[in-house]
Amino acid sequence: MAPSLTDFESDMNATHIIPALFALSACIYTAPLDPDATEGLNTIAGSVIINGTRQLGPTFILVYDADAPPPPEGSGRPVSFAAVPQSAFNTTVDGLIAADYAVPNLPDGEYLVSALMDVDNDFHPTIASGALAGATCGDWLGAYVADVLNPEFTSVMVQNGQLQDDVTLAVAQKVPLERPAFYLPESPTVSRAIAGSAPSTPQLFTLQSTAIHSTAGVDLTGPYDGSEPCDTAFAVVVYDRDGDGQPDAHPDPSLAARGALDIWPEIYLQYLGEPDGSGGFINELEPGEAYLGQGLIIPDFLSEDSFPLNTTVLLTSLQIAWVPGAIHQLPNRNSTTVTNPLALPPGAWSVTAISPTGQTWTVPNGLSAFESTDSAFTPESQATLLFVE
Repeated sequence: MAPSLTDFESDMNATHIIPALFALSACIYTAPLDPDATEGLNTIAGSVIINGTRQLGPTFILVYDADAPPPPEGSGRPVSFAAVPQSAFNTTVDGLIAADYAVPNLPDGEYLVSALMDVDNDFHPTIASGALAGATCGDWLGAYVADVLNPEFTSVMVQNGQLQDDVTLAVAQKVPLERPAFYLPESPTVSRAIAGSAPSTPQLFTLQSTAIHSTAGVDLTGPYDGSEPCDTAFAVVVYDRDGDGQPDAHPDPSLAARGALDIWPEIYLQYLGEPDGSGGFINELEPGEAYLGQGLIIPDFLSEDSFPLNTTVLLTSLQIAWVPGAIHQLPNRNSTTVTNPLALPPGAWSVTAISPTGQTWTVPNGLSAFESTDSAFTPESQATLLFVE
C-alpha cells in the first residue's frame, strides 16, 4: 500500500484553504504609499502579521483579480505583487511579528490578496520563466480573510485612485509538502486521428517525480521514498465527499461520463506551438488566445483495497489519460469548447500538475537552461513536452 500522511493531514487541509502560487508574470513593486495617486491607479496596503513561527524570510504580497483566483480554487495568475524584506519585521516584540506593505498602481477593480513567506529563500519569480515562483515545503502562507475561524478569501474593491490601507494579511499556515516537481519520460505523443477514429482507446502518458538541483537557486529533494514528506511527490487525494465508502465521480459531468473520478492533483495542458529549436515556440495565436486542455489520472492505485479515501497519499508516478478536447480562449476573453480532436492544434503542449495545496509544477520550464548542482537532476528533463500529432 502507498504510504499515507495522516500525521500531516491537518496541516495539509489547512493549507488547502489558503492557496499557494501559479506561475507569476508581473514585476516587483517597491514604491511607497501615495495618497495622491493618479485616478485609476489604486493602492492596497496594510500590515502582514506572522503567527506561528519566528523563523522568518522575505514575504511576497500577491494580488489576484477576484474573478481569477489562484490554485486550487482557480488558475489565476497575480496581476501584481510586492516584496517585504525580512528586515522590515519587528522581531524585538514578544507577540505577533508584523510589517507594513503596499501594492500600488492597481487599476480599478476587485482583488484577492495573499502572502507567501519564503523561509528557505528559493522563491525567484523572475528566474527560469516562473518555475521558481511557488511555495516550497516549510514556507508560510496567508491571505486577507474576513473571519479567521472561516478563512476564505475576502475581496478588496478599489477605484478612482483609492488608497485602501487597512488590508491586514495573517500569515499562519505552514506548507507541509513539497511542490510536485516532475518530468515527462521520453516526451510522449498522442494522436488526434486515433482519438477521432477510436475514442474509447485511452492514450496515456506518465508523470514522473524528480529532485531539482539547479544553479537557478532551488534544491528540492526526492523523489519521495516514504521517509521525508518534504521530498518531491504528487499529493494524491481520492475524494468520497458523500461518505458512501466509494470514490466520487468527477465533478465535471462531461468527465464523469468518461468514468473519471474526483481525484487530485488536477492535470492541465496548454498549447505552445512548434518548437523553434532555441527553447521557444512558433504558433499563430493572437495575444490573449490559448488552447487549454486536461489530463485525467488513471487510478490504478485503487486496485489496492486498503487505499485510503479523503486522505493525502504521496505517489511518485502517475499515469495520465489525455482528454482529446480543449477550451479555446479567445483574445476578447470569451471562449469556446473544442470537442472534435482534429480541430485541436497539433504541436507541443505544456503539462501542469496542481496539488490540493495549490502548489504547482509545469513542464517545460526555464530550469532546462541552468546547470545541475547534483547528478540526481538532469536539467534537460524540464524541457520535456507532450506532443499532439
